[in-house]
Amino acid sequence: EAQAEATRLVYDAIHAGKPDAALISIKYLETLQVMAQGTANKVFIPYQTLDTLGALSTVSEVLAGASKPPAR
Repeated sequence: EAQAEATRLVYDAIHAGKPDAALISIKYLETLQVMAQGTANKVFIPYQTLDTLGALSTVSEVLAGASKPPAR
């Protein structure tokens, strides 16, 4: 019962924070990194992940461009 209550508390806290797609994508990538460090020699990445990785790449390029001074 304690484990079930802990799971409910975490679930409620996550939903109360109203995470957006960017946060979920970052946490997903962090989880993939941890999984890849395990003893398994293969990590299967769902096809939809490629869309997410592409979107994150685009966002990082935009943010990198925003931090540069404008060209003259």
